[in-house]
Amino acid sequence: MSKASLDIAKSYLKKRNFSYAITVLESCEELYEGDFEYYLTFGIACLYIGQIGRASSYFNKARTIKINSVPLLLGQAAIFFRRGQTDRAIQYYLDVLDLDPNNSIAKSALDFLRVTKDYSEICNICDNGKIEKFYPDLGVNPNIVIFSVLAGVFVGTVIFCLVYFIPGARNRFLVNGPRANLEGYMLSVDEKHNARENNLSDVVIKYTLSNSQVNSTYSNLLSHFQNHRDNACMVEINRLLNSNASASIKKKAVSLTNYFEEITFDTLPSIDNFNLTKVSQDPFLYKGCTVAWQGRISDLKQNEDGWSCILLVGYENQVSLEGLVEVVFDKNYMDLVKTLEPAKPVRFLGKIDIVDSKLILRGKAVYQPMNGKL
Repeated sequence: MSKASLDIAKSYLKKRNFSYAITVLESCEELYEGDFEYYLTFGIACLYIGQIGRASSYFNKARTIKINSVPLLLGQAAIFFRRGQTDRAIQYYLDVLDLDPNNSIAKSALDFLRVTKDYSEICNICDNGKIEKFYPDLGVNPNIVIFSVLAGVFVGTVIFCLVYFIPGARNRFLVNGPRANLEGYMLSVDEKHNARENNLSDVVIKYTLSNSQVNSTYSNLLSHFQNHRDNACMVEINRLLNSNASASIKKKAVSLTNYFEEITFDTLPSIDNFNLTKVSQDPFLYKGCTVAWQGRISDLKQNEDGWSCILLVGYENQVSLEGLVEVVFDKNYMDLVKTLEPAKPVRFLGKIDIVDSKLILRGKAVYQPMNGKL
């Protein structure tokens, strides 16, 4: 059974479902104590999701068991790479080439590091996600293969139907995006005509919308979802949930969150990284959105349930302060606090939540470069 758990986690890893992989690995940690493949897999999953401190911890555990592993060396080299410790990163990539002289990842990373003189260039590829090309290779995503086949069949069927059976359907909604077929999420004629809830006796209303505004908001969230802008989609969902929209429309909107992708430092679009000032103006509109806020910390606390601190948002250069927010990490992220240096600027990735009418950030990852410059 324990072997099956690790296999399941690895399959999630290949499918890029990193959060699911981590959940499976966390559930069987005691069974795999001292297992090299377990620590390596856990470290790689954390690396891809942006939990660098946690990834480093598991890589170090794996290294005590086995040193000459190409994926392990690539993972550790990537961490040194991200932190600007280029000398150590280069040495690890050279170690990879000793084991695998034709390793394209190590060669590409060395080529980049040898011509890179400015640490800001490293920061740039970390921010835009291009650093992942230097991470341990995950292989071909099986979902892409399956999707490609199904998409080909689907597109061919649609074209056939359009040409031979229902030419009028050319003007109807067809999903062309790479994410999902939203046909089941389209509003019915009745839902469009009766988009507002009639009985509001048990409903708390923050936004009173007209029939057309409900339909427009729902159309916007579908568009954002197809464009992989889950934060923007979440804002529109919150707008509907806190409005006089009908129960059936709210139910359809909420169900879309089951298909949201895991957001990391590398994948968070800057356009959807809402700042604290904007969020504070209407917190309920941004509940559930993932943001990356930076600054300095104070009042660091730890207990058996996890750890927390106060983030002085925008105060990383000790010049201007945008505001204060409590950042809370649960016990699954205890390894992160060990790597945190309170005297240095820090960037937190977390999900916006509201507890007792208070805005908080539920932490998911920490980024704090060795040189202290964000």
